[in-house]
Amino acid sequence: MLVETLQTNRLTVIEKDRKPSGRTSFAGILREVKDIGGNRPSKQAAAWIDDRITEMRQDLVPLDKPVTLDNGRVVRVIGRPVVGPGDALHAVHLWVGVGADTAPTDKPSAAIGFTWNSDRRLVDLTETAAGAFGRPEWATAGRGLTAPEALRFVRVSDGLSLIRTILTREPGKSWVGLATVFTPLGQSAAQLVVGSDESPDGRAVWRGVLHDVSATTTPPAQSLESSALAALRHVSQSHIVLLDIGKMRLIDWITDPIPQIQWKGMVDNRDTPHPDDVQRIFDTAGQVFGGHTPRGEVKGIRLRRFGGGWTVVDASGGVLPTAGEGPLLALVQFDVTGTSNEPDPVPPTDNGHPGLE
Repeated sequence: MLVETLQTNRLTVIEKDRKPSGRTSFAGILREVKDIGGNRPSKQAAAWIDDRITEMRQDLVPLDKPVTLDNGRVVRVIGRPVVGPGDALHAVHLWVGVGADTAPTDKPSAAIGFTWNSDRRLVDLTETAAGAFGRPEWATAGRGLTAPEALRFVRVSDGLSLIRTILTREPGKSWVGLATVFTPLGQSAAQLVVGSDESPDGRAVWRGVLHDVSATTTPPAQSLESSALAALRHVSQSHIVLLDIGKMRLIDWITDPIPQIQWKGMVDNRDTPHPDDVQRIFDTAGQVFGGHTPRGEVKGIRLRRFGGGWTVVDASGGVLPTAGEGPLLALVQFDVTGTSNEPDPVPPTDNGHPGLE
């Protein structure tokens, strides 16, 4: 089984026998271990394993120990940590068997840990996790992945639900869903689990686990909402993106992206538009963010290109409806109108506009 450790003082099972599980009870699942001896011994074993995983959160040392329960049975416990950025424990591959000499018959499924920074809107990966996608350079480039980059390789069945969840900063939130993972070897089914915890500065820290379930599960179908957005790829001649209005960060491309644009966060934190265009954009976005208008339009935006120069676009967009006080998302359409080769006045060390939030 795979046990997630994304939030403090909480353990849940997210995979058993290579099948996805929706964060089920850790103690209860042990009752299914053959011959463990019933409810009370299973709780004793669960408490002992819980203590070992607490230790593993600190030292990340794999576990392989026997424990003798009150009913006299010896249970062998094997635990293999799934480590995320910053040497944080994100999950444990756990195997429990009765008898000191028992052993698992197969290897655990593939699983990676990652973090989502809700302020910077970036995904951070370890070298191991980046390598699982065939892109080890992601972990050594000195930056995280922007949301559109990450969602190019991991597509979930209800993308808007995931996006609206992880854009919040409230500790204690979580999201679980099936995903299709794209790598150089093809595509496979996985389960994505994310949870937020409170950091020392009071902000939410999002940790996640992506684990392979292709042995038992087929890749998920898209929700009706996501399918409708995906259909725009085939009928639109423009470039359409889902935008987080509060931070003015791209979240996911609905169509193919504009070629060769250096979006904020991909290389450095400079704003992608020319500095003379940034204020015009934020003035319009501020009207939308403040609820004064549901849509906006800005013409003649110069977008920084890789290698120098600018691509000139007209942009227009409207707010997606949302329930309650969820994050404001907009669909923005870009129409390319030309190019410019004027000098770039912004140094790479610039951190750009802080956003509207």
